[in-house]
Amino acid sequence: MRILLFFTILSTVFHCADASYKIREGQLVPLKDLPYLPIEEHYSCGIAAFNERNYAVAIPHFHLTSVNDLQGTKGQDSVYYLGLIYYSMGELDIANDYFSQYLHLPNSTRFFYDAVNYKFTIAEKFRNGAKRRMYAAKQLPKWLSGKNHAIEIYTELSCIVPTSEIATYSLYYKGCVLNECRQYREAIESFQSLISRFPLHDLAPESYLMISQCYQNQAVSEPQNPDIVELAKVSLKHFRQEFPQDPRIEGVARDVDTIYETYANGLYQTAQFYERTGEPFAAILYYQRAILQYPETKVAALCCQNLSKLSPLAYQDVITKLQNDNQQITIDETHTEIQFGEDWEKVFNLKSTKS
Repeated sequence: MRILLFFTILSTVFHCADASYKIREGQLVPLKDLPYLPIEEHYSCGIAAFNERNYAVAIPHFHLTSVNDLQGTKGQDSVYYLGLIYYSMGELDIANDYFSQYLHLPNSTRFFYDAVNYKFTIAEKFRNGAKRRMYAAKQLPKWLSGKNHAIEIYTELSCIVPTSEIATYSLYYKGCVLNECRQYREAIESFQSLISRFPLHDLAPESYLMISQCYQNQAVSEPQNPDIVELAKVSLKHFRQEFPQDPRIEGVARDVDTIYETYANGLYQTAQFYERTGEPFAAILYYQRAILQYPETKVAALCCQNLSKLSPLAYQDVITKLQNDNQQITIDETHTEIQFGEDWEKVFNLKSTKS
């Protein structure tokens, strides 16, 4: 029985293969790829159906032309027309694949910039909320976000036409989408690439603004990474150097101040946590760090208020260090450490927070 079942399955497979494929020049070729008219007629029929918007008829004719004459002009043009048809049908995934295929074909000059423009339009649709089908399968609903696909298309365009206006906008909108997707480092790299390649473009100063916004967002998501403050300051410095008359510089400077406030607030919240949980010595350390590292922030003033109530001596020590350093924002890291003696409460005149 097993042998009979095996041969039954085997014969079924070969029967299906025989029905779906044919051998041509020593290779198995799907029947749907075998032309039944001369290639020129398939192309002409496809053009006629396309002009009448009869896409159901046009698609198989263009498919047969592209598969059987891909090195010829008609075969390459058919790839472009397939992309155009699927774009018109709202199948953006499939259309983008055909446009990409066309752009990478040799001698695809006739519709080159048209294909580039369509790809950019598809990326914009995905950026603005258009959905994708899972696995690009027409049988499945459009549920997937197109943001990541937009990033891929922008990246591809910035490489295909690297000196064009579309490349500039691709880099900018790629950074915007990456920022929206919380991929801040990659977003900053995209904006920096735009500034480097197109320093005189109107989007260059806009990119500095977006870099500042990315650093702000990154500071919130990475509260333990103080390097972001320095990177934001460097970006602000470059913005001032490249566009000294831009009125938006002050706005970017305020963004840097906001990052300072963010990090100071992180230290303040940590101090508050330790104070609530009855760990006053740890709270003193964090209050002190916030004041010494970010003395010009509003949070520092709040830390001073709390520290003066918790330990007047520790508060006075911090004030003395700030005066000695002329209240500079950048303070030696060793100033953030307090050396405790054997009798901590006596040394700091500590007011207990425990109930």
